[in-house]
Amino acid sequence: MEEVFEKIKSDLSMKEVAAHYGLVIDRGGMACCPFHEDKTPSMKVYEDHYHCFGCGEHGDATSYVARMFGLRQIDAARKLSEDFGLRLFEDRGFAVPVSRAKSESQVYREWLKKSTETVKNYYNLLKEWKAKYAPHDHYTEPHKLFIESITKMSYVEYIGDILKFGKDEDRKDLYHNGKDIIDKMQERLTLAKGTVTVSRNAL
Repeated sequence: MEEVFEKIKSDLSMKEVAAHYGLVIDRGGMACCPFHEDKTPSMKVYEDHYHCFGCGEHGDATSYVARMFGLRQIDAARKLSEDFGLRLFEDRGFAVPVSRAKSESQVYREWLKKSTETVKNYYNLLKEWKAKYAPHDHYTEPHKLFIESITKMSYVEYIGDILKFGKDEDRKDLYHNGKDIIDKMQERLTLAKGTVTVSRNAL
């Protein structure tokens, strides 16, 4: 089975795997460690492994998934194969779904990843509206989408900064007390879908 683990290492980067399962990694490759109460980023995520300078956790992509989901190494490899479509086990008769109840921390990380994407898309949509619907002179009544953009951009950027760069306690406060804020942004995006193409530029 050693070739399976080597194939995972060659096909998947550590950063890709960690991000897929909800870890938010900053530009320097640092993240709040999911394996201990980490208020400031202490985990360094490299291309082929991770290391936490706070609790000492260290390993590769398979080790990360095993630790995250409470799996044996071989089951973690199965999960990676299944989730990333690597098809490493089907010819060996090992392809079985790995079904585990999601922990609260996993639910939170998934929410964080999805919310960050939602806020980014809404912010970029507001930028598009601001440019597209800007009045040409002082006598033209501003378009309602232009008004929405200039009144909401700063606040949306503020929420995006919390999600991407904020302290963990601020993110969790938003998770517990501000989910409706993100939900309203998603509803607005849904209403706008089909009429405006959302830019893929980063927030």
